[in-house]
Amino acid sequence: MRLKTIRMEALSNDEIDFLSVKQAKERRTFYFGMKWMLVVCLVMPLLVATIIHFEDKPVLNFKEAYCYAQITMALMFLFIMMATYARKLLFINLDVKHQQKIIESVEIIQKKFMPQNQSFHFYIKSQIKMSIEVTQDDFLKFEEGDEINIEYSKYSKEYFGYF
Repeated sequence: MRLKTIRMEALSNDEIDFLSVKQAKERRTFYFGMKWMLVVCLVMPLLVATIIHFEDKPVLNFKEAYCYAQITMALMFLFIMMATYARKLLFINLDVKHQQKIIESVEIIQKKFMPQNQSFHFYIKSQIKMSIEVTQDDFLKFEEGDEINIEYSKYSKEYFGYF
C-alpha cells in the first residue's frame, strides 16, 4: 500500500480566473435567490395576517399576527441566507482570497470506457473525486495501480485537472 502524498501550491493565473468566473456566477445566483426570498418574506406576513384577520373568531388581531409572521419570516430568511452562502459561495471566496490548491497523489483503481458518450475514465482512490475523465492517450498509457496527481482548490474542492 502506497502512502498518499498531498502538497499545497499557489494557484496559476488560469485557475484564479476560473475560480473568479465561478465566484461571479455563484454570487449572481445567490443574489437572485435572496431577492426572491426577500419578496416572499415581505408578502407572506401580510398574507398570514389577512387570513387570520378574516377568520370567524380570530385568535390574534391583525397587528399581532403580522408581527409574529414577520419575525418568523425574518428568522427563516436569515437561516436560509446563511446556509445558502455557507454551502458554496463562502468556500469559493476563500479560494480566491488565499489562492491555494492541493495536489494529491492518487491510485488508479479501475479504468473504464463509457460508450454512451465516447469518454475514458479513471476511478481513483480519493476522498474528493471518485472518477476523472482522461484523454485516450492517458487511458492507454496508465494502468490500474499506477499513481497520478490530481489538483483541486483548497476550500471549495473545485477540481482543476490531473497530471
